[in-house]
Amino acid sequence: KNIKKYQDSANDTYTEISKTITFTLCEAIVSYRTNNFNKCILILEEVLDKSYLIGGSNAQRDILNLMLFDSLLKTKNNDKIQNFLNIRTISRPNNKFCNKLQELYL
Repeated sequence: KNIKKYQDSANDTYTEISKTITFTLCEAIVSYRTNNFNKCILILEEVLDKSYLIGGSNAQRDILNLMLFDSLLKTKNNDKIQNFLNIRTISRPNNKFCNKLQELYL
C-alpha cells in the first residue's frame, strides 16, 4: 500500500525502479509467504537479474535467490533446480554451500 502511494506521489529516480522492480519483488515475497511458489518462481525469474537496482548488499539480495531455490524445491521443478545450481556454482566456484547443494540435489 505504501509503495503504491509513493509511486503515485513521487517523481524521482527511484520511482521508476519502484514501479518496475520493487513492487514486483514484493509480489514475489507475498507469493512465497502464501505458498504460491509457482507464481513466486515466475516473478523472480522475470526480475531477479535486475534486483541490484534496488540497492542493498549482495548478501541481502541473495535472499531472493534462496527464496527462488526454495520455491523450486517445493514445486519439485528438477530441471530448474539443476539450472539454478549450475549457474550458482559457476558464479561461486569455491563456495562450500553451493558445493553441498550440488551434492544434495544433482
